[in-house]
Amino acid sequence: RFHEAHGGRARPTLTAGFAFSGLTATDLLERPLAQGPRPACEGARITVRLRPFELMTLRLRRP
Repeated sequence: RFHEAHGGRARPTLTAGFAFSGLTATDLLERPLAQGPRPACEGARITVRLRPFELMTLRLRRP
């Protein structure tokens, strides 16, 4: 989960310590979002954009 707590915009990066085959943005109950944000993936690095005070949950699928 990502959380922006300071009232600004943020671009956090997550580096996965394992291989993953898919990525899904979910709500807080971890149900897939129909029109969720599109994180940028580059290898094991995932970068997201957060609005002020936004919470974001990502589900990674292992191959």
